[in-house]
Amino acid sequence: MVEHAPEEGGVVSSILTFGTISDENVKATMQNKLTVSYEQFQQLDFRIGSIIAAEKLQNSNKLLRLSVDFGDEKRTILAGIAKNYPDPKELIDQQALFLVNLEPKEIAGVVSQGMLLATAVDDLPVIISPTKKVATGSLVK
Repeated sequence: MVEHAPEEGGVVSSILTFGTISDENVKATMQNKLTVSYEQFQQLDFRIGSIIAAEKLQNSNKLLRLSVDFGDEKRTILAGIAKNYPDPKELIDQQALFLVNLEPKEIAGVVSQGMLLATAVDDLPVIISPTKKVATGSLVK
């Protein structure tokens, strides 16, 4: 779920939160989401990235700083997954799904250049990854 919370100075930021949805609420939750057109969906750039470095962000219990290789470029992406990945080094060499054309956002003094996609099990984030190794930077269609 993406929540919008005011930051210092009245700026609104998007915060990705994780939660477990019971089976009976899944349909209701899906019905409450906005419908996007196919053209709008095509504007989103989802790619598979390879995590080449991962570390806890100083002064944060939730955020990890990921260095991600997309083949033609490397990016820094902050992800609120520290709770489920206490040893960030276990993420190195893993592939994951990222949204790469999200507007860059400065968080805690670091510019995040995309978003890691994840789901949740028992309110803990779980990274979405391909079931087979694919080329770094692969476009998700």
